[in-house]
Amino acid sequence: MRVVSLQGTPFEIGRAHGETLRESIRVVIQVYMDLLGALGGGGRESIRELALAFAERIERFDPRYMEEIRGIAIGSDADVRDILALNARTEILTSLLATSKECTLFCFVKEGILAQTWDWLRRLEGRVVLLKIEGNDGHTVLTMTEPGIVGKIGINSAGLGVGLNILSSSQRANGVPVHVLLRAALDATSWELARDRLTKSQIGTNSAITLADDRGRCFTCEYKGGEIKVLEPKNGVLVHTNHYIAEAADSPIPDSEPRLARAESLIESLPERSVRTAKIILGDRACDSGTICVPWKDEGEWGHMGTVASVVIELKNRKLHVSGSEPGSFNSIPAAMSYVDIPYDEHVI
Repeated sequence: MRVVSLQGTPFEIGRAHGETLRESIRVVIQVYMDLLGALGGGGRESIRELALAFAERIERFDPRYMEEIRGIAIGSDADVRDILALNARTEILTSLLATSKECTLFCFVKEGILAQTWDWLRRLEGRVVLLKIEGNDGHTVLTMTEPGIVGKIGINSAGLGVGLNILSSSQRANGVPVHVLLRAALDATSWELARDRLTKSQIGTNSAITLADDRGRCFTCEYKGGEIKVLEPKNGVLVHTNHYIAEAADSPIPDSEPRLARAESLIESLPERSVRTAKIILGDRACDSGTICVPWKDEGEWGHMGTVASVVIELKNRKLHVSGSEPGSFNSIPAAMSYVDIPYDEHVI
């Protein structure tokens, strides 16, 4: 997976991001314009108007992220509203009442291992990147994200890691885009600051964000409208998919509960909790209901969807393992839960 190193002021970081990934950003913009249009978002100008509403929210939350977004737009020679649309694409999809399947996450708390699949659009195969962002104070963020988006799943030099599950609720959220909030948590230089950012900020879409660190701490924030519920680990493990757990609610994503049950069952049967066994779980394709590594499937207007990438974050060693090929392409059923057959690249922060 391509690594893009960035440093400087927020605007300089954004401009370098845009210049380096210009062609990929253009492709990703078109992917989302096509998708949002197909799901009822109208033409490009309509989607741009939806996106523009998030500029004030981001500015109010932290103006540095709007500066970075402006830098991405200038560097990639794109309309700033298109870059806003990328960074708020989850929120815009939610506003269109679109529901998709996404992501199985778990944390081995004592071992400091945070792992998850990223289930999304096949059209993004080969487009995902790692941003390595170094601040003037030496604080460094390594995040797996989409070109043009400021952050997603990742780790920082303070030993903090974040993961994401999208949730669905009829309650509307009116805060900062989830990808901006994920980046803000990674920009935090301490556990306390990251926790404050996640537990005291209003989010733009119903989601679950998990924070873990190298000292055996972990929790998940479930966001529903303006409410935030905090989930704590049980027996040294925290597992999440795409439905609410703190306050039970029916999920419109039918495979969410089976995936949760499958992950919990596999974890319970592990001989050890390690990077290797985390990868084995992420590669699971041996179950008809609740399989974790999701093969590509035609989802109508969404196009083909499945597991685009898998990530294992080794917090104590400041290392991020990311699947080096498209796991959704692996349709065979593993013979046993004892080996990893999907290759991973390793990146140390």
